[in-house]
Amino acid sequence: MNFQQILTKQEAYKAKHGKYFQVLKGGKKPKDEKKVVDMIDIPLDIKIHEHVGPQGVGFTVVERKTENGKDYVKQTGYGTGRTRDWEEVIKI
Repeated sequence: MNFQQILTKQEAYKAKHGKYFQVLKGGKKPKDEKKVVDMIDIPLDIKIHEHVGPQGVGFTVVERKTENGKDYVKQTGYGTGRTRDWEEVIKI
């Protein structure tokens, strides 16, 4: 995933619509997201969550992968978004 490409698309979208776009699993948009999102170069296996609150606005890109039978997740944030390096997902 190229975070800079997503950031560029997010900034253009925010300039036009006043908010960051969100992407659900499989490249789908939330039901309340009516604007067109340029999904070219955005992998279908990531999710993007917008954050809006007293600390400001931002977004987090969530990536998942499986290696050697173990699942991992990584979060890359912008603004008030969260950033965490690859961590193993422990299933309970």
